[in-house]
Amino acid sequence: MGRVLQPFAYFEPSSLTEAIALVGAPDTRILAGGSDLILRMRRGEARPSRVVSLAKVTGLDWLAVSSAGDLEIGALATLSRVRQLVAASHQWGAFQDALDQLTPPQVHNTGTVVGNICAAVPYYDLPTALFALGAKPRIVGAEGERLLPLADFYVAAGTTALRRDELVASIIVPPSPVNAGSAFAKILKAARRASDVHKVNAAARLVIDAENGSIGEAAIVIGSCGLRPWRAPDAEALLIGAIAGEGVFEAAAVAAADAVQPLTDVPWVEAARRGFVRALVGDILNLAAQRARQHDGSAA
Repeated sequence: MGRVLQPFAYFEPSSLTEAIALVGAPDTRILAGGSDLILRMRRGEARPSRVVSLAKVTGLDWLAVSSAGDLEIGALATLSRVRQLVAASHQWGAFQDALDQLTPPQVHNTGTVVGNICAAVPYYDLPTALFALGAKPRIVGAEGERLLPLADFYVAAGTTALRRDELVASIIVPPSPVNAGSAFAKILKAARRASDVHKVNAAARLVIDAENGSIGEAAIVIGSCGLRPWRAPDAEALLIGAIAGEGVFEAAAVAAADAVQPLTDVPWVEAARRGFVRALVGDILNLAAQRARQHDGSAA
């Protein structure tokens, strides 16, 4: 049962400039959809003295695909709206997979992609999928605006590279070429004890030459196996230049599993974690390749 919320000062700025000025104060948290922050406050995990709501800031519900093909998702765009657009565009398959598997269903109507990203929870699904797709948060603050790759955005669990007077106005996902494919998957299991593995997720993106079947680009991102999502460069290196197929995908899956760093001192838990990663990476590489071979770019 959730706890009673502790007292806090509440602000509703009407402009981005006003919001930036407010978030610079100490012990301040930003409220967008609220599905993560309110839960943490009820659990007593977050006790801010000030909460700045973005609900009345105009322009932050922006959601569109630009003429260049970039998908830009504003800080107030709900998960349900994003899911509809991504499904209709037939692009960004890993992102669509992650959105489709997001639970509970009611969070789609209140939660936001930007809020999910900024929570910096290691086992969340959307950061893993968007990391593999090369997404970048658009950060605005008192000193101006900057784009930051997700690899640099996450510092540790619950911690991002945002400065105190900054907020994420939107996140930008680059276009997917017609010979690219991506996929996301996760494994959930019941945790029997605190040290048990209850979730692992992974995402992959491949660019495959339509003529000879060789892999020109590869990204493999693992979530829930560290303090932030991380790429598996040794596994990716095995894919670059190779002909897409079961053999090279299995080798990459083994390399990704071998790269998993222990989070506990329980041998069987770490063996299970590596086994989950190996199975997930093999599956998503096969699915990403299948989507890349659909030359019309559907479900890329």
